[in-house]
Amino acid sequence: MTLGRKVLIGALLIFCGWYIVSDYLFDDDNITHLTGRYYTGNYGDGVALHLYEDADKPYGEPLLEQVYAIQIGGRYLVARAGVDFYFLYPIAAKTTEEAQQKKMGPLLKAELMNKLIQLNGDTLLRTTGPF
Repeated sequence: MTLGRKVLIGALLIFCGWYIVSDYLFDDDNITHLTGRYYTGNYGDGVALHLYEDADKPYGEPLLEQVYAIQIGGRYLVARAGVDFYFLYPIAAKTTEEAQQKKMGPLLKAELMNKLIQLNGDTLLRTTGPF
């Protein structure tokens, strides 16, 4: 192996190691803004759905402790919280209490599609978030 190749492979290994270590050390919460005031972040052994009320204190208790997919359907955030059950949250919610009061669910997939037709007139969903 030539010296140039050894240097290139060494630099690549150093970069990959640095990336893995820095990602683990500096982005442990893995926060991803979704829409409105909603965001996801690491929580326990999974990813949780949160809503921030105050930009100066964005961290709080989660709305859902375990989410597996997030989609947007019209004016609602659709959170998959299990194999076949979903929750709907209004995107316009400004407080955790408002989001909890206006949430709909748990809904099965068929119920979700019927609810989206009632609320939005269609079942079009856009994927968002870290999934």
